[in-house]
Amino acid sequence: MQTAETGVHCKVICENEIRRFTFVGTEFSSLKEQIRKICSIAKEFVLKYKDDEGDMITLSTNTELSVALSCMDSAKILRLCAFPVDSTAPEKPEITTPVYEVGCGKKWKRRSGNKGCGRGNWREHQKRECGGRWRQHQPNHLHEGVDRRQMKIERLKFVIERLSKVPKEEGNFERRQEKIQKLEHKLNWLQNHVEEDLRDDRREMKIQRLSAFIEKLSKIPKEEGNFERRQQRIQKLQEKLEWIKSHPEEFNKPRDKTTWKERKAVRLTSRIAELERIPKEEGNFENRQAKIQKLRQKLSFIQNHSEGHLKKCPLTPEQKEQIHLTKSKIRALKEQICSLKSQIRTKRDQLSTNQRANKETLINEINTLKNEVQRLKGDLVPLKQEICQLYRRN
Repeated sequence: MQTAETGVHCKVICENEIRRFTFVGTEFSSLKEQIRKICSIAKEFVLKYKDDEGDMITLSTNTELSVALSCMDSAKILRLCAFPVDSTAPEKPEITTPVYEVGCGKKWKRRSGNKGCGRGNWREHQKRECGGRWRQHQPNHLHEGVDRRQMKIERLKFVIERLSKVPKEEGNFERRQEKIQKLEHKLNWLQNHVEEDLRDDRREMKIQRLSAFIEKLSKIPKEEGNFERRQQRIQKLQEKLEWIKSHPEEFNKPRDKTTWKERKAVRLTSRIAELERIPKEEGNFENRQAKIQKLRQKLSFIQNHSEGHLKKCPLTPEQKEQIHLTKSKIRALKEQICSLKSQIRTKRDQLSTNQRANKETLINEINTLKNEVQRLKGDLVPLKQEICQLYRRN
């Protein structure tokens, strides 16, 4: 067993590096100084470790260090994470975007991604009041001075920095490294192609980016990382690249200006026609008819309700409290059921080993436990129905 005299094996994660060393002593200050020298940390930093309950605990005194030594894993290794003080709570870089006045008298802020511009009601409001998308109401001179490429570079840098600070033992480390590698390649490509406009030839630029990424993955040594997963990824990227090269007409098509409701109506109509073409004697005819009726109801609702689904009212504090209490009751009943099932398994193991004299007694005990489980399951049904009724509100 390792002691303070013989030395304790330590692993420390600092940014993208993992260092292993032997620490001799019980003083926290000497441990911190040793980590500072090994990891070449110039700034002030904080040491943390994960306890038995999975919480990240901060180390700052000798007493806390002794507690951390008692919480070492089965391999008798003290695993630490070093966080710089100025980056323990990273802030998202502020990206200023202009707010434009549109024709309907409302201010809309441009956002990236699909948040706020999907199936919300504001798009319908724009069509009625503004006569089109808010972008059509913006004069061309308002776009001057907004460097969208620089904004994208800043966002990529922030995401890479945030993913790099996640400790290795949290989550899926390999997938996280793959994502970081992909984002870094995208960032390098953006930084090295300043003179090219992203809107000129989208297909050609996508081909160049994919080719460069495949070449970069192919140059990685076989013994480094997960070789099989890397080969699968390269094969997938090559298939994507071949499809883009063989389908140039897909990039020259005009943008689809149909709404999501029209597209969904077309999908539902084609699905209904596909189900109706199936012969009556094939499969379960009744279930198929029920599914067709359900799809027709959905199609009728989309066609007759242009405003979409009505929004549900928010839960009141009393409803939230009632849901919380009901869920706690369900959780308690499920724990009782699990304990009873474990008792049943134990009795069955005893039944297979004991003699005939005790078998009848064990069988009676098992039947009693089974009846108790069925009773508890019956008590769960009204509680689940109560929660469903609380969520089904107008």
